[in-house]
Amino acid sequence: MGEGRVGWWRRNRWGLLALPVVLVVVGASGWGRVATFWLPYEMVDSVDTEVGRMTDFTDDYVDAGGTRERSLRMAVRNVVADPQPVDVAGVPLEVLGELPGGTRLWQLEIDVEADPEMVLGGCHVALVDAAGRVTERDATLLPWDAGWDACQLHDTVNPMAQLFVDEPERDPSTRPPAYSKVVQLLAAADFEPVAVRVWWEPPTFLTAQLLPAGGR
Repeated sequence: MGEGRVGWWRRNRWGLLALPVVLVVVGASGWGRVATFWLPYEMVDSVDTEVGRMTDFTDDYVDAGGTRERSLRMAVRNVVADPQPVDVAGVPLEVLGELPGGTRLWQLEIDVEADPEMVLGGCHVALVDAAGRVTERDATLLPWDAGWDACQLHDTVNPMAQLFVDEPERDPSTRPPAYSKVVQLLAAADFEPVAVRVWWEPPTFLTAQLLPAGGR
């Protein structure tokens, strides 16, 4: 190795020795930025309550008009297994197809209090068991029409998020300020829920803990 190269290594030896430490620090800093970037897309902000209790719930959503606040009060109640199936209007059904093998039907009710112009479309409802398994409502798995919207009435004009900046004016909402909605969903046959989860966009979600057996 030439004298010039030896001199370069000698002059920069302390910087080279420190390089691994610098890389670790930079890597950790970068991971922090990644974690911060992804945080809004993870379910990390739980509003804890229990079944039967009316609870304030607030989150944010973004549409063509910018960031907006969603604010309402809701309660989850009457969580039961093996109910009689009901259609999108909550009317009991007598004739229906078979449920997918290895599944069980569950039912709950959601009470909602909100400004009729508050956007509530597209909510998600799920059951959570003691092992942390989450089974989310999927209306396409039911052999009858249960409707796609779990948190709104099917026979009212419901407000929608703004899709375009210059949208034409829509019909005013006819949704009442307080109402109840029956929600049915499938779970595995061995699934025993300990909580109900309701949310729109992460990271905020409602967690309603079930009461001990017999107190749902």
